[in-house]
Amino acid sequence: MSSRLRNRQMLPSLPALPRLFATSKLSLHRSLSTFAEPPTRITTLPNKIKVATNDVAAHIQAVGVTVAAGSRYETDETRGFSYMLSKLAFKSSSNRSVTDYALDMERYVSTLACHVGRETLLYQAHFPSQNLSPVLSLVSDTMLHPLITPGEVEESLLGASYELMLYDEKADAFLMEVLQNVAFGKKALGRPNLPDPVDVDFTEQGIPPIGTTITPERLQAFRKLWFRPERIVVSGTGMEHDELVKLTEAQFGHLPYVAPIQTGEDSARALSTGWFKSLASSLTPISSPEESVGGLSAAGSMDLIEVPPIGQPAAVYTGGVDIDVRPGMEMCHVFVGFEGLDANDEDVYALAVIQMLLGDGASFSSGGPGKGLLSRFYTGVMIGSHGLENVNSMNLPYSDGGLFAVSLTCMPGVLQKYLNRLAVELASIMKPHNLTYPVQPIELSRAKNRLKSAMLYAQEDPRVEAEDLGAQVMINGKRMPIKEMLAKIDAVSMGDLARVANRVFARGNSGKGKLTVVARGPETVSQVESMVNRAWSSKGLYVGPGTKWV
Repeated sequence: MSSRLRNRQMLPSLPALPRLFATSKLSLHRSLSTFAEPPTRITTLPNKIKVATNDVAAHIQAVGVTVAAGSRYETDETRGFSYMLSKLAFKSSSNRSVTDYALDMERYVSTLACHVGRETLLYQAHFPSQNLSPVLSLVSDTMLHPLITPGEVEESLLGASYELMLYDEKADAFLMEVLQNVAFGKKALGRPNLPDPVDVDFTEQGIPPIGTTITPERLQAFRKLWFRPERIVVSGTGMEHDELVKLTEAQFGHLPYVAPIQTGEDSARALSTGWFKSLASSLTPISSPEESVGGLSAAGSMDLIEVPPIGQPAAVYTGGVDIDVRPGMEMCHVFVGFEGLDANDEDVYALAVIQMLLGDGASFSSGGPGKGLLSRFYTGVMIGSHGLENVNSMNLPYSDGGLFAVSLTCMPGVLQKYLNRLAVELASIMKPHNLTYPVQPIELSRAKNRLKSAMLYAQEDPRVEAEDLGAQVMINGKRMPIKEMLAKIDAVSMGDLARVANRVFARGNSGKGKLTVVARGPETVSQVESMVNRAWSSKGLYVGPGTKWV
């Protein structure tokens, strides 16, 4: 008997596991039954900025200002602008010098950061409760009144150049970005999250890079264009709702509201490079803070220019293949992606449970509870394997689309073997009645408990809570109570697993079955597409349109 099958058979014989997880489930339910979740309050200001809080007092507070301005809203000509704005946060402004910012940050905050994503920019702060007013002033100042000087841009470009160099050396992180680009055809959710290397190539072009499209004037134009009040949510935890509303109105209430345009055709026209060029060229350099309005010269004011609504242009999953052969590499790095589910899809909870069920594994682990050592990828793929460095699963839901992926890193000679094993684990969820080792009820219970624990643990950090609150209000205009989310996870059944797995993983000729395959490594990876096809076909995962497993 193989060591892999022996590992599978050992699982039911571990007597402590059912007792451990049954006990934790009972205590979790008991604690939730008496848990009074703080109410979420949402206020919309006259200019359409939304203010949301979990209305409960705390000594340590967090505030996040979420802006619907990420890479999905960029064009080829504005690639990397959201990323650059995140790097330029909390530098000089019309009201503060770089030194003033440093002193104020040291005086008022525990942490202050700006994070860029595909759909949002998030300005975030964590601080003692008495400092809410000065902290919100710091955030609004860097958002609405940045100077963005040539020196600051040059410094940020140099940092981006170094970051891209390190990023390229980390194959898995780089391929995750490529996977996203290929999956959505390099449009909307598939637009690159990082600047074009040409724009930050100091080695070849000098300082600053010759011909770069990333200039202070263009960054100011991009900021002014997308930082509109209807695209901003201010979220907070630990403070009184009315207090945050009052301070938000003082800092952001002057921003004018312009109703967004609605049609996809107009959206595409509005995002054309021609009009952006004319906008950027109309800007004049800022010679002094007095001559600027919000850091943008009066000559380039764009308060009345319309922009597409949030979530436009729409994301369209395309699938595709991108293979990067590098003869000098020792290991093969492979990602296989599927069209996932958006954040509002009713099946998104079942898919999240599937991701926990599959889990991940690595050739080295420090062990301990919660490390996923009983996940199917670990017990069915990782244990007893040779030449395999790691195997992972990931689930990325967005406002109007999603991406699910599995990945592995292994030696060239065993790539087909481990792709076959990945296919076996996916098939074990899709076709539970046709396999020797289908998913067991205890595995489903364990995966649901892991997911619920991860969600509750994250809510302990006020920064995460404020970020989640802002994201939900941005997408849906409200927040789903944590009890409701936990109930949806509890409701996931064995039948739901098979149905949703078939919906996402079954490979067909069109629709959600289309695969995205990206890889980097030695010559062997040039054959990875045929290897994936062979693995999927051998395990019965290649099906025609309309075929159902259950």
